[in-house]
Amino acid sequence: AIGWLLPGYWEFRSMAASVDLGLLVGPTETSQLWAHTTANFVGGMSVLAIMAAMFVAIAFFALGRHDPGRR
Repeated sequence: AIGWLLPGYWEFRSMAASVDLGLLVGPTETSQLWAHTTANFVGGMSVLAIMAAMFVAIAFFALGRHDPGRR
């Protein structure tokens, strides 16, 4: 469950869905997460886009606090 907070999880899920890793590896307990579907790929990429926007916003506000002209 902690892996859901990491971008690497979503990147791997999208990559695995795009190359149909479930077919290459064989049936496993995580095969549904790797199924070759548009929903798996777009879902993973959407979460990555949201995370990227959040990280950019956090960096913008953190760097804005240290702006010398703001004092």
